[in-house]
Amino acid sequence: RSRHTAIWTGSRMIVWGGSADPSLGFTPTLNSGGRYDPVTDTWEPTSLADAPAGRIGHTAVWAETEMVVWGGDGSSFIPLGSGGRYDPAADSWRAVSMTGAPSPRRDHTVVWTGDQMVVWGGRISLRSVLGTGGRYDPVVDTWSETSLMGAPIPRWFHASVWTGRHMLIWGGGISGLQAYKTGGRYDPIADTWTATSTTGAPSLGGSPAVWTGDMMITLIDPGVAGGRYFLVESPDADEDGFTV
Repeated sequence: RSRHTAIWTGSRMIVWGGSADPSLGFTPTLNSGGRYDPVTDTWEPTSLADAPAGRIGHTAVWAETEMVVWGGDGSSFIPLGSGGRYDPAADSWRAVSMTGAPSPRRDHTVVWTGDQMVVWGGRISLRSVLGTGGRYDPVVDTWSETSLMGAPIPRWFHASVWTGRHMLIWGGGISGLQAYKTGGRYDPIADTWTATSTTGAPSLGGSPAVWTGDMMITLIDPGVAGGRYFLVESPDADEDGFTV
């Protein structure tokens, strides 16, 4: 398969979704997957019972005890606004609520904050690009919108990382050929956006990116373009008025 997702649970890798081998002459989307144990070098399939519809261009995060899958394109290449929660211990699926969920999309990004999944950006089609998002709480199975005030301009093909306090968005564009060298940082507690500095930014904006603990590193074209973004967090991380 291709265009699947893979997450790490702490002991296993879970692969899910994607499309079948295009050499077969067709590319149906898949709603199957597998759990890989690197200690024993063995695979087990993920259950098909109650699994979400097959898809590509979706996202997946590890939410402490479950894998949460959301969005993407279905078999008819129409963006989906649905998802599922997979428990590898029970090998079982539950649906993600669609009430209050972001509009259907593909090629968006997500981060896991420790208690919420934050979805942002993506596209409906090549030229219909989104600058909206949502926060999903799996404990109560509810969604809330992300603020539009100060949010980055709509984009897909961007990078997202979680700093421990902020979701950093950088790069992307309206297509793979028009890339932005701008971004934003989102605080899910305050529901606020702040623009990232463009001083010294790489000449192109793309993905992927990683968070090292004190900086975001993005490499667009090996040997040509990349950058390190340093974020100085306030010492009052919990915003209670005290720095200790």
